[in-house]
Amino acid sequence: ALVVKRVQPGEDFTLDLTGGGPGREYLLWRDGVLDRLPDGVGHAVVDAWLEGETTVVVMRDLGETVLTWEHHLSPRRAFWVVERLAALHRGFLGDPPSELAPLDLVLSLFAPARIRAVADEGNELMALACRGWEIFAETVPADVADPVLGLLDDVRPLADALGRAPVTLAHGDVATVNMAFEHDDLVLLDWAV
Repeated sequence: ALVVKRVQPGEDFTLDLTGGGPGREYLLWRDGVLDRLPDGVGHAVVDAWLEGETTVVVMRDLGETVLTWEHHLSPRRAFWVVERLAALHRGFLGDPPSELAPLDLVLSLFAPARIRAVADEGNELMALACRGWEIFAETVPADVADPVLGLLDDVRPLADALGRAPVTLAHGDVATVNMAFEHDDLVLLDWAV
């Protein structure tokens, strides 16, 4: 069984807010990056292509092995996941793939100024994120909140500093819904960011 995912500009806020298409999962597959994943880390992509501005990704249906929002990882399983993510980071250290989302756009992906328009268009996740930033500003002491919110207004200094350090490949959305446990492999899904 296969799953077909279609990513279109204007319908995927992560794509829209990180520089546009084609979808990064397609680029990682096309360029053979997913074939370089270390032992213990897998992916589900079997094919991908472009149809105009639409990115089409075909994946193995991992069924029950895919986690949900309701899954809670035990400390042992969380350590298992972190071990595999660390192997991913070590595997690409100093040799990250090209054509990924620009770091400044990833760092500011959920910045209030960037997500407000998406929230106003009806995106519920972005509306919740905006409300979360409001609660943060109301709850956290100003000596902490102000610098954080200021950094979100201009992430370039942070992006520049990070860009001078060793770089690697990181999955931009490690959440239970983007992972499956298949034998002894952590299969990562949705390499969009």
